[in-house]
Amino acid sequence: MTIPAEFDGKAAFVGRWRSARGGAKGWLERSPGVALAALCALAMMVACPVSAAPGEDPWTLHRDAHTKLTDGVTAAPLPGDSAWVTLYGDSSILPRTRYNPGEFSFWGMNAPIGLSPTRTPSLYVRMIQANIRGVRYDMLWNAAQFNGPDSMLFDALGVESDINAYAADGFSVVGVVGYTPAWANGLKNREYPPNNPIEGELIQFNSDEEQLSKFPVITTLQNIFPVVVTPVEYTTERVEEEIITTSFSRGMQPRCSHNPVVVGTETVWVDENDGRGWVQWTRVDNLIYSPDGAEHYEFDRSGRVKFRNNEYYYYHGKTPAFNSRVKISYDVITSLYKQGVDYVISPLDGKIIRVKGDISGYIPEEEFESAPLDGRWSWMNEPSSWDVGQTTAGMLAATSSNGTNTIGHFLHQDFTGDGDFSVYLRVNKMTNGQCGIAVYQDANNWFRYCVTSSAGRPYLVSSTNGTVTSFGGGGELGFLINPPCWVVVRKSGNTFTVFTSSNNPEAPDGGFHKTYTFSRTFQFPLKVGISFAGASQVELDKFWVKLPSIPAGGQVRVFYNYMNTKPFTDFLKRWVGHFKDRVKFWEVWNEPDQGWVWQGGTELYSVLLRDAYQAIKEADPDARVLNGGFADSATGRMSIIYNTIGKEFFDFAAWHPYNFRNLPPDSYNWGPGNSNGLGRAAMIAAGDEDKMVFFGELGTTSAVAAAGGGLNDWKQAEYGMRQFLWARRLGYPRAVQWYPAVDEAPVGQGEDSIWREHSGIFYYGSGLPKPVYWITASAAKNKGVLLDLATYDTAGNRIPQDGMFDLTRATVGVYDRSKVAAVRVYTSRTATDPSCRPPLVAARHIGQAGAAPFAVTVNTGSSSLLHEQWTATAVSPTEFQVTASASGPQGTATVGVPFVSDNGVVQFTIPAVSKPYVAGDRFEFETFAGDGFELAGEWTNDGSVQGPGIIEIPLAQGTRGRYVSIQFVKAPSTRYIKVDEVAVFDTANTNVAAGKLYIVDGYQKMFDSDGVELHLSEIAQLPDGTRVDVTGKVLHFKQGSIGYLQEPDRSSGLRIDGNLSAIPRDSLVNVSGLMSTTSGGERRILVDQISIVGTASPVPLAANNRDLKSPMMNGLYVRAYGRVKPGSITTFTYVITDGSDDDGILISTPEMPDLQPGQFVTVTGAAGFNNRRVIYERWPRSP
Repeated sequence: MTIPAEFDGKAAFVGRWRSARGGAKGWLERSPGVALAALCALAMMVACPVSAAPGEDPWTLHRDAHTKLTDGVTAAPLPGDSAWVTLYGDSSILPRTRYNPGEFSFWGMNAPIGLSPTRTPSLYVRMIQANIRGVRYDMLWNAAQFNGPDSMLFDALGVESDINAYAADGFSVVGVVGYTPAWANGLKNREYPPNNPIEGELIQFNSDEEQLSKFPVITTLQNIFPVVVTPVEYTTERVEEEIITTSFSRGMQPRCSHNPVVVGTETVWVDENDGRGWVQWTRVDNLIYSPDGAEHYEFDRSGRVKFRNNEYYYYHGKTPAFNSRVKISYDVITSLYKQGVDYVISPLDGKIIRVKGDISGYIPEEEFESAPLDGRWSWMNEPSSWDVGQTTAGMLAATSSNGTNTIGHFLHQDFTGDGDFSVYLRVNKMTNGQCGIAVYQDANNWFRYCVTSSAGRPYLVSSTNGTVTSFGGGGELGFLINPPCWVVVRKSGNTFTVFTSSNNPEAPDGGFHKTYTFSRTFQFPLKVGISFAGASQVELDKFWVKLPSIPAGGQVRVFYNYMNTKPFTDFLKRWVGHFKDRVKFWEVWNEPDQGWVWQGGTELYSVLLRDAYQAIKEADPDARVLNGGFADSATGRMSIIYNTIGKEFFDFAAWHPYNFRNLPPDSYNWGPGNSNGLGRAAMIAAGDEDKMVFFGELGTTSAVAAAGGGLNDWKQAEYGMRQFLWARRLGYPRAVQWYPAVDEAPVGQGEDSIWREHSGIFYYGSGLPKPVYWITASAAKNKGVLLDLATYDTAGNRIPQDGMFDLTRATVGVYDRSKVAAVRVYTSRTATDPSCRPPLVAARHIGQAGAAPFAVTVNTGSSSLLHEQWTATAVSPTEFQVTASASGPQGTATVGVPFVSDNGVVQFTIPAVSKPYVAGDRFEFETFAGDGFELAGEWTNDGSVQGPGIIEIPLAQGTRGRYVSIQFVKAPSTRYIKVDEVAVFDTANTNVAAGKLYIVDGYQKMFDSDGVELHLSEIAQLPDGTRVDVTGKVLHFKQGSIGYLQEPDRSSGLRIDGNLSAIPRDSLVNVSGLMSTTSGGERRILVDQISIVGTASPVPLAANNRDLKSPMMNGLYVRAYGRVKPGSITTFTYVITDGSDDDGILISTPEMPDLQPGQFVTVTGAAGFNNRRVIYERWPRSP
């Protein structure tokens, strides 16, 4: 091998790089010995980018690119060094603005909540302008089934119209198929699992474990679908003519005073005050099959009577008149066995297990009504202060001081014998520390399960052979569980089950209550009782002990509901099959850890997810399925999915990592830790680390009084950008979507809410973009590398305080500088837009007066408007000194009198309050004046710079900024460039970009089309300005300079514009040109070259008007039928309709249509698009 002269030794090599424009030094100067060896290896290697495996999502390739460019590890000048980031796309074609149905846009917004092409078109245009090209769309289960399961209303409330618009505009859509369709659930609430009842199934206990005929069993909704186990000959009581409401209103589900009831024994009467008196109505199993107006109702063993609800279902049954009276006679079951005490049901496999036990020494029901305590109670580590009924009547009250890793203060009973038991403790009050139930064998072997003051997370503190451990600090056992509540421990053999509940001692009842099961082997006798620890005041209401009572060999009857997913999955097959050409991502449910959307528990949800996955894949094998995004991203529910159904039944994981704090995500470990760590750890533990995650909801608020106060419009934007940056740094998030789109309260109202009132990207009412909109747009429209130079400490303080740096130069390491034509550096203070000047901002009060926030009006046209903090400080009960942090003193405001600042920027009125202001009370607010990115420096290649090295870009004197955008332009005919360390230097020559967060785009393999034959449907998704070459396509339409191509198999088509005069219609052609978009939204190739390679005999594809509007028909040779719509004929157009939709199809013809209104016609031509579907008729006409 001969080494070229310019690489022959250190001096020549270094001299070569120093002569390059920009004067940058390279890696080889720093390590010449290594350099020579590296260059020898380089001469024997071919530089080529890594290719995606067949079927791999091209966006996932090199997803760790977001960790390399500022990591301080300099790539070696070898093509295989993993530190190189390959950029296929540059600033000439970035950002990507269109996506195929099967591709994810990283940037998204929840819709139709506030954003819809049909209902909020102006906001939708804003979303397009920001390049937010992903939507998470609730498929509106209720509207789709107005007519019942046999008739899907696909465009109810505009669903299909929206989806069609998204598809035409190149959006990626995640369809949320959440909530149980009412017809799959007997018109019960949408959050209940789809189910069927079994009434009184006979079970013979030939062994201690028997099998129910149907499963999985719903055990999480005892108040709605109670599991009832009775003796074979159970007893009942008759309740006659109980009036259950005297003022019926729409949606009401009146309920019997007693339950469980025997379904079928009831009689229901309704008095509608219409003169008919009491009229007996008829029970049906499912109102969805009732004719309109039928006096029907549903009834279940919980005692609920359900009528038609006009809010959702207009055509099934009848809603009683407003203020109707309803009465009922029924049988209530009075002989019951208790869940967990007498039997245990395993919900997933439908096993019913008889609980057995022979224990003495316990107190069945301790109510703490009066002193003294029953003699069967004993203290271990008695507290210094406690009483029964003195501090609070009917309560055991005590003051705790023991350490939390001990048995604590332990009030116990002595259990002797053997067997199983259930223990229930009602904690009424706990000011701090921990309080719960303990089971104690000896000093080295015990556990206590407690609610705690640590964010309401229950803990399990356990000693095994003297080793004490604590579990639950990550929310694994629950979250936000606060007294009053039940704490329950159940023993079954060597298995213990623990849970908390707000009101139901038999099962968790929604919210963040969880059940946890673990194994411990204890030997009787046992001490069982109440344990509390930590500095706390506790009050305890009840302590119950229950033992089993079903005899060996006995018989029971079981009343239960089992989850039946078939009606739901049948619905999914039809729904997914209908939209499969436009929607390829399906999320099964929304936030299934929230009781308002799912009350079946995570295990049953996992089964539903599995069945839904199989149904969706049957309808569309190319679809991708996501688990329902969990609201509580810091819990371990992903582990429950893996433990229940494995990893095969969802293609993407999903959770919602909101920022509900007045802190940047950095300061509470949002990125790698708390909000995302548990879910990701579960994926890794299951061997599923290659699966990516959909952050289907994230965001933060601008509410000034929320989360302790101090948030505002700018912090919302700033913290939002940090979430985006962290999501990219993590690597595994596939897409992020902000929620909600629009604030739900005006500025100055609802300012104490951390939730939706001020979490949108558009202001309430006006729809004006907030700063967070503009900063999201900057991220979504990124054309290269976008860096945030600021950082934060653990307290949330920005470093530096204003986030700004005085900058002198930027450098980029490049593998082959000859492939780079230019590098441009832009800087910004806020990464927003100069037009971003909020006209109203909220002021919050700090002080003793307790004043509510109010709105400040901002003069957005003032040249004096700055991004600065304002303070109005009380100097007396009626006067406030107003000062701006940059603009200085601005005058004195008087309470109740309109105030205008001296510089004319703000005006407001200090509100009068009932409690007088005192000196030092103050109001704070922040005005905001955004800025865009300005060019700070540019490097251009004069042709003399080649090989590996550093490109240095000097920045204009006085450059100051926080956000830096570095954009590349590839040299002509260059497929890709490879870059590594990005550095930005301040006036002290410090690299202030080291280790900082950034977003990089263009590394995705989709931008490299060299040597790849793309389908016309794929070409249609490429960004404007992309050069494309297509071969062997059918030119089936030509009219002047406009033509239409299609694949020979008619699978897709595309418009072309250019000089087509020499090319006859129905030719096979090769075409070269640039991608473009017409003003009407149609994708096309602007033709540079076109040549004939053969002939074709295309056959039109016939379809009805509705199907012709599918994006799959774009550019194809089609045939349409219909009657000419009256009033639609113009000089060169008319509309035909075949009844399959309301609007019909617009036909464009080169001559005046010789047609009559109502005439039936057949049209062949090209399926074009000009803000709507247009068929350009072939002329002269052909069959």
